[in-house]
Amino acid sequence: MNKVVIDLEKVDTGIFTLIKDDNLSAIESLLETSPEAVNEWQMSGCATPLHAAVNNPDLAKLLLSKSADIDLINNDHDFIKPIHQAAIFCDLDFAKLLIDHGADTKEHCCHGTLLHCLLLNKEHLNENFQKFAELILSSGVKINEFVNPGHDQWTALHQAANEGLMGAAMFLLENGADTTIAQDGLTAKLIAEVNGHNELAEIL
Repeated sequence: MNKVVIDLEKVDTGIFTLIKDDNLSAIESLLETSPEAVNEWQMSGCATPLHAAVNNPDLAKLLLSKSADIDLINNDHDFIKPIHQAAIFCDLDFAKLLIDHGADTKEHCCHGTLLHCLLLNKEHLNENFQKFAELILSSGVKINEFVNPGHDQWTALHQAANEGLMGAAMFLLENGADTTIAQDGLTAKLIAEVNGHNELAEIL
């Protein structure tokens, strides 16, 4: 599955330049004179200022105080909203802030549910994983939900098996993940074996 990165180096205009420079005072001044810039959209990189606010709590709070649109997507193919971005980068505080402002935790993007997004990039997983996963599940996301219901059967457990995420897989199993669901004939166990995650495969 495609992995998402924020590439502010591709940006050289408008509010995104100020974000790249982490110049909050200049961003605030810009939004006073050009309030529409809070929802500026670009084709490449971080899509909207709010997408770029991941791991930048002061920026996130500023943008939301200026009525940043929490429902803007990155493009018409991926459908990644800021709440998905928060999960992809395991930014729990950003997610909580977005939820407090009305973000819908049940919407899918190209990667699936927020739970799928959380397991997308193992290099971004941190000590907040379990709390983030618990937040997602408590918001109504089903642990065995598919990436694209009606078209595939790839669950969060498949994602954890694919990435070799032992701790995440154990959490999912403890919370009712179904090991018998198969995507194109492949259970999570088989996916772990195919990818050489033999220790993980033993618990699936």
